[in-house]
Amino acid sequence: GSALFSILLVLLLVPVWLASVVGLSIARCTPSSRRSACRQHLATIIITITCLAWRVLLCLCCWVRLDLEGFDKLNSRLGASGRPCVLTANHTSFMDIILTVALAPACHVGGMKMLVSNHVMKMPCLGQIIQAMNHVVVPFRKIGSELELGEEAMETDKELMVKRMQVLEDHVAEGGMVAWFPEGLLNKGDPQHLNMFRAGGFVIPVNLDVEVWCFASVGVQECWPVKAALGGRPANIMCRLSQLCESSHACLATASSFNTMADQHARCVYLANLAHDRTQEMINEMVVAWRVLRGRPLPMSDCQ
Repeated sequence: GSALFSILLVLLLVPVWLASVVGLSIARCTPSSRRSACRQHLATIIITITCLAWRVLLCLCCWVRLDLEGFDKLNSRLGASGRPCVLTANHTSFMDIILTVALAPACHVGGMKMLVSNHVMKMPCLGQIIQAMNHVVVPFRKIGSELELGEEAMETDKELMVKRMQVLEDHVAEGGMVAWFPEGLLNKGDPQHLNMFRAGGFVIPVNLDVEVWCFASVGVQECWPVKAALGGRPANIMCRLSQLCESSHACLATASSFNTMADQHARCVYLANLAHDRTQEMINEMVVAWRVLRGRPLPMSDCQ
């Protein structure tokens, strides 16, 4: 199963990589006055075809079984309020990225930007695809995998990070969508328990009035273990989606502690904790369902 998954993943990403290489070459030759618009069109195309490619991958790999709930609401209600949208998700495996992109509505995924680690940009082929997608790269001071660097991997160039977050905020202000993993690092501990949600990314729903959606999954590390170079092992993956709020500003305004949240950071922390608790609730429900349906506990991370 894992070998076939890997073969299919590579075969499906080859045309995406070729389109990325050609698109980036065209963008470099485009006059500077039109280059930004060209890069945005390229990003929309590459993200959309990647979404379709990964949907095909999940359909063909029948041994990776998905149990989805709440995604019908995403397709019908995402952006229904007229506000831009942000999406947060838990992070236990590289498979999370595939699921986040593949399960996003095709009509919205082309306008989605994600926060990605700068060490991913060094990977052959994948780095060029992400560059073509025009995602925002987190400027970690030490480039390397999270497994190699541990907590040191979280040290960023703060000044540059502020500029990168402004790029994301501008994207959302123009009606785009942003998705990120607020835990920052892969959760290498007990997948049943979330790590702390870092408040930095929540500056967007604090500064802009947006819809906030929470995505949670369990069983992902069974399909693609943290230490594995490639995934695709037989697995049962449960995914749940929930709208945290239709309006982030209304959510903040109705908070009992709103009057004491004088500064921006306090409001970011409040939303981060709210998203954390909602995501943990969904994980708790799925863990119970997992035990009932599978007759065994959720597998632990291979880093334990």
